[in-house]
Amino acid sequence: MRRKVRLPFSAEQVYRAILDPMILSAWFDVPYASTGWAPLQLFEIEDRGTPPGWKFRGFVVETVANRKIRIEREDKNAEAFRALVILLSRAEEGCEMEVAWSSTRLDRLASAFLDPRGHQRLGLVLDRFPEIRLPKDGAETKPSAVGS
Repeated sequence: MRRKVRLPFSAEQVYRAILDPMILSAWFDVPYASTGWAPLQLFEIEDRGTPPGWKFRGFVVETVANRKIRIEREDKNAEAFRALVILLSRAEEGCEMEVAWSSTRLDRLASAFLDPRGHQRLGLVLDRFPEIRLPKDGAETKPSAVGS
């Protein structure tokens, strides 16, 4: 499955938001997110408060600065890896975000990236946290998480 959405933010801002746990948890309006730039970084989203609640746990397996993020989770039932790929490209007055996923088990995560209400929250968060910066290309980063 594949969907595209145009966002009024730069590709750099969206890329940073996906890989920063504080921004990501505010964007998705969830109490817990873990993400980052390190190879095989844990990518986890958990929302226990909104019935029926949901949780996703996978790994960031590939990043191309400001252009691509690939997240995979192992599907124990199918004994295969399921992938969600986010492609970012510049567009007039913002960027285009393409979200592609390989299994209906990833529908909830994909819908979180595509939700227009989340895009409004993302704008508020980016305005609030302009000082958060990406590490320089090739810089070592440590796993991080934010929770409440």
